[in-house]
Amino acid sequence: MHDVIVVGAGPGGSTAARHLARSGLDVLLVDRARFPRDKPCGGIARPGIVQLVGERVHEAVEARIRRHRVFLDGRPVAECRDSALLFRRTRLDALLVDIAREEGATIMEGAQVESVDLSTSGVARVLLRDGTELAALCVVGADGAYSRVARSLGLAGGPLRARRGDIAVRFESDVPRSIVEGLLGPPEEARRGSYFQVGLLGMGWAFPKEGGLNVGMGVGGMGGTDLLPRARRFLADLGLERYAPLLRGEHIPCELLPRVTADRALLVGDAAGAANPMTGCGIEDAMKTGVLAARSLSRVLGRGLEPTADRLASYEASLGTLRRIQHLRGLGLELVGRLQRRGLVTEPWMARSLRLMARFDVDSFVWTDPARF
Repeated sequence: MHDVIVVGAGPGGSTAARHLARSGLDVLLVDRARFPRDKPCGGIARPGIVQLVGERVHEAVEARIRRHRVFLDGRPVAECRDSALLFRRTRLDALLVDIAREEGATIMEGAQVESVDLSTSGVARVLLRDGTELAALCVVGADGAYSRVARSLGLAGGPLRARRGDIAVRFESDVPRSIVEGLLGPPEEARRGSYFQVGLLGMGWAFPKEGGLNVGMGVGGMGGTDLLPRARRFLADLGLERYAPLLRGEHIPCELLPRVTADRALLVGDAAGAANPMTGCGIEDAMKTGVLAARSLSRVLGRGLEPTADRLASYEASLGTLRRIQHLRGLGLELVGRLQRRGLVTEPWMARSLRLMARFDVDSFVWTDPARF
């Protein structure tokens, strides 16, 4: 029997496994995929991710950008100068799994988790689709927006559609250099800039990657779910209509579940609902929840105690700031959505709002100081 089974080897799960293994625990990290594997994502994170991963994260960096140009329905309205790192998830996630393995975690790839059973006192049982049963003192659910761990434990909080979140689609591919330069400028500018196209019902982006672009669109709390037709129009406006068949979608839950812990179990990353409701970004937040979950769990197991929900309360408490920030951002998006539906949001109003937002110090939106991690 293992000390901890972590279900899901994305940024949150791999980070939790790494820190748990580092503390001397027997950790099994399970994922249905085999790495490297792709995942729909913009692949953007702030430089603070270096403090979460270490210098090795640079092995996975595709580009470093320092300028974000914002357009409203094709008209430039704002420019924000702020640093960000860009990744392909195939490289970043594989790197994080390798680091967890090097810290002592055992990795099980190609293993689909069917359910989690906590009915036996003192044991968390994880049932795989092939009938294999695994056992541990505790389970960490890091298996994404449609978390089987959360649903098995009754933590999912009702239908996913009832949770505030982003619906996003994107493609990532090599594209002609002329299109890249048309969006992001000459080669030197293109390597350091991003493109955001904001409309009244969603936001599109274009990020430079090695030899190509990551292009996508999301609606957040402002629009409906009919995103694919809008994403196709967005690609056509950029001269990228030939890439429409490559579009892939993802639901990004951007509201923490009411509870993210149970007896012998806790949730991190998208399984917990930890992403940013304004942007849908969730890589750093997933990793932070992984660190905080590992700390709380290590303290309990390190003392030989059973990891009950009461004893894991420190993890719930550590997410308080994120809950408050998500709530405020979500309220803002809901307000914009209501005003849109009543025809009260105009392009001039949106332009002024975007210019105002571009003046903010983006660091002020970081929910906890990366140096703490």
